[in-house]
Amino acid sequence: MTMQTAQLWKPTDLSFTSSVCYANPYQDMEMAATFTHASGAKLKINGFWNGGQEWKIRFAPTLTGRWDYQVCCSDKNNAMHGNTGTIQAAPNAGATDIEKHGFLQIDAQKRHFVYADQTPFFWLGDTNWQSFNLNDYYACNYPGCNCQNQFRHILKNRRQKGFNVYQTYFDASGGKVQPEQNMWLQKYEKINPAVFCGTIDKMFQDIADSNMVIALGFGLHFITPVEMSEQALCRFARYITARYAAYPIVWITGQEIDLEQQEGTYDKWKAVAAACAAADPYRHPMSAHMFADPRKVDDLNAQPWHNSWALPCRMGYRRKISWRSGCAKMQSPCTEPSSIQKNLACRNRF
Repeated sequence: MTMQTAQLWKPTDLSFTSSVCYANPYQDMEMAATFTHASGAKLKINGFWNGGQEWKIRFAPTLTGRWDYQVCCSDKNNAMHGNTGTIQAAPNAGATDIEKHGFLQIDAQKRHFVYADQTPFFWLGDTNWQSFNLNDYYACNYPGCNCQNQFRHILKNRRQKGFNVYQTYFDASGGKVQPEQNMWLQKYEKINPAVFCGTIDKMFQDIADSNMVIALGFGLHFITPVEMSEQALCRFARYITARYAAYPIVWITGQEIDLEQQEGTYDKWKAVAAACAAADPYRHPMSAHMFADPRKVDDLNAQPWHNSWALPCRMGYRRKISWRSGCAKMQSPCTEPSSIQKNLACRNRF
C-alpha cells in the first residue's frame, strides 16, 4: 500500500506501471480506481494510458481527510490490478476561486451555477474554439511580442478582461497540435500520449492557474461525427474525461451538435455526452452547445446527462426557440456561448 498527500479540489496524479505490453493500450485495456473516503463517500475514477508502460489516475479530492483506493483492471493478469493505496487530503490554501470554493455545480433550484460551497458563479467568457489544436504553445505571432507562447498570451489577455470561463473544444477529427504534432498515432485508433504530456496537459494547468473554468467539448457539429465513428468518438471522450475531469470543467459536448448535414450526427453526439457523463466521477455540469434547433429542446430535456443549456443567440437564431414556451421548458441554467457572432462589434481582439 502506498501513501500520498493531496489538496482539496487540486489534481493529483497516481502513476502505475503496466506489467503487460499491449499492442494498443488505448483500446486493449481499461483501468480504474475506486476511492473511498473515511465518511463512506466513493468516487470511481478511470485511468488513462500515458505512454509506454505508464498508466495514470488523476484524482482531485472533494473532501479533506483519508481516501483509500483500490485499482481494477479489465486485464486481471496485469500486476496493476488490485493495487491499493491511501491519499491524505488537506485543505487547499490556493488563491483561485475553485481552490477556495470547489468545483462548479447546479444550485438546488436548478437555475444557477454555484461552486461546491454554494458561492454564486457568474459565467463570463468568450470562445477560443480548438485552442488546444490551433494555439501555439512555443511561439507567439502577436506583433511586437516576444513571449514565445501564443496560448498564454491569449489566456492572460482574457483574464485581464475579467473572464472566468475558457470556452473551447478539441479538433478530434483533425488532431493537429502545434506545427508538427498530432493527437493521433493511428488516426482515431491510437492516441498520442506524448502530445498530451508535452503540451495539452500544460494548457489545462495554465487555464486552471489563471482562475478560469474550462467549458469543454470534443469536436465540431457534423464534421467530427461524420469523420469519426460513434465508437471512436466515445472512446476519445472517455479518454479526455479520464485525463481532465479532475480540473475545473463544464462539459459542452461539442460545438453546435444539433446542426446536422448528415443524418445521425446529432444522435452520435448524444452518445458521446452519455459516455462522458458516465465516466465523470465529479458530475460536472453538462450541456450540449446548440445551433438552436427548437425541435431538439424536448429531446435534450429528456436526456439524463443534460442539466444546463449552451444556446447561441447569434444572428437571431435564438428566435427559432420561442421564449414564451421554450424557456419554460429549459428548467436549468442557460449560457450564451457565442454572442461574438451576433453582429457585435469587436474591432480589436486584444
